[in-house]
Amino acid sequence: MVGHTHEDIDQVFSRISTHMRHVDAPTLPALLHGITESTTPTPEVLEVKGIYDYKSCFEDVRGMIEGISGPHQFMLKEKNGKVILHYKDWPTDAVYKTLDFSDRIPDDLNLMQVAVNPKMEVESGKMRNDLPKWNQSGRLSEENVEWWNEYLFIQEHEPNLPPVHQLPCYTETEQSRNSGAEHLVDAISASVERHKKQSVLRVKGKRRSRIS
Repeated sequence: MVGHTHEDIDQVFSRISTHMRHVDAPTLPALLHGITESTTPTPEVLEVKGIYDYKSCFEDVRGMIEGISGPHQFMLKEKNGKVILHYKDWPTDAVYKTLDFSDRIPDDLNLMQVAVNPKMEVESGKMRNDLPKWNQSGRLSEENVEWWNEYLFIQEHEPNLPPVHQLPCYTETEQSRNSGAEHLVDAISASVERHKKQSVLRVKGKRRSRIS
């Protein structure tokens, strides 16, 4: 929502940035240690070494809710074995509407980790070639070089982020190419109409079992 604020997390990252300007972090453990010492109370810092492929897991249930573009506020709750979606068009609305879509949740999630990015081997090879240069210049110690070699080897063989070429590309819209402000009046009018509209969500179809 426009007008929301996140000054608390902004302040935390500001303290991290200020602290790390004066701290060497030649390896990831050194970076994590620096972050833990950057502010109080001491933050818990964890390295995410892999992510589950939720996209593939829920591919069969994409688009199951009609009218999802209308509401601006959502809240999911589990109660008595039911998963209920509470939603409102606007935060100022007094009452949440509800939608039960428990029967559309897959029986078997069959979670798999995201595969290693195919470009990782090439990029890590380039980084390996640069390690001796950093060592000779005094920027990396022998211990640092050893850590990086081990870390890069792991990244080449363990699941990580999805390949870059699979991410959606930016597509310029006609509106973004319009250098004038003529479209603003229409956009404001459309926003007013959306504000007046009452959203009603519906679930399409039934649950599909993912058990093979």
